[in-house]
Amino acid sequence: MSLRAWICLDQPDAERLALAAVREALPAARLHPAARLFLQLAGPFTPNELFRRASPLPPRLRLFALRNDDRRGRLLDPLGEEALSLAPQGPVARGGLPWVEELACPALSKRLGACLLLCWEESPSLAYAALYRQGRCSWSLALRPFKDVVRFDGGRAWHDKGRLAADGDRAEILRLGLEKLLTEPVPLDPDEALTLPDVLGEALLGAPRLPLERSA
Repeated sequence: MSLRAWICLDQPDAERLALAAVREALPAARLHPAARLFLQLAGPFTPNELFRRASPLPPRLRLFALRNDDRRGRLLDPLGEEALSLAPQGPVARGGLPWVEELACPALSKRLGACLLLCWEESPSLAYAALYRQGRCSWSLALRPFKDVVRFDGGRAWHDKGRLAADGDRAEILRLGLEKLLTEPVPLDPDEALTLPDVLGEALLGAPRLPLERSA
């Protein structure tokens, strides 16, 4: 499976703010002409509604994802794809793939206070979390094939062959990202760690579709 989703702290008028941020980050000039984009926005919910031992107290969260109705998946124009792949501190340089969702993280974090991007890929086997605050990536962590860990501390990225807390479990990447966002522990039981990407994906099922009108 593949999962790419943002988690932000809930704010009044979160839907309007999220749409405005993504439109700002992905204007028509950067998109492939065939791209037909919309957001799915779930929540608000407290962490314990997803994870049984997490806190039932605020802050509440919003989970949302970028969708594309183009059946061939075309999204950025070729120059935009190249720029994202080669960005000095972009997602590829920090151990991930050229996920277009990363382009919206600065604007989302400015409008909503903080933004956590979570990505999960089965082929290649990859887990990735990146936390943005006030327009800047302050932390990211990627687990690539063969337990290749790439860390980013807000200033530099480096490969770290050391063990993660859960001995390289990919779900640990997502859990640590949630802890960074919430600044509090997010304990996961073993069965929750096994199904974490599915739980996040299912939370988006049935969420309203919010079109992203093309703008120059």
